[in-house]
Amino acid sequence: MEYSREKIEILKDVSVPIEIRLGSASISLKDVLDLKPGSHIVLDADDESPVVLYANKKAIAECQLMVNQDHYALKILRTFDDAEDL
Repeated sequence: MEYSREKIEILKDVSVPIEIRLGSASISLKDVLDLKPGSHIVLDADDESPVVLYANKKAIAECQLMVNQDHYALKILRTFDDAEDL
């Protein structure tokens, strides 16, 4: 599907929510109920694992989590063209 340059220009300023997924874990309901400040949940990813970047809940890229001047930042490693890339 082709879009005119005018339509694309109109959409460039639209804000899209982005999120990252660091990893996942499966814990028992008992462990969920026992959670308190200071509790730890170990994820299935280590500190070198890439994270997945989502735009409007759609996976769009694989990234490296970094720190840039006291803020988290993402370095794009590769983009996903479609669901086959996931």
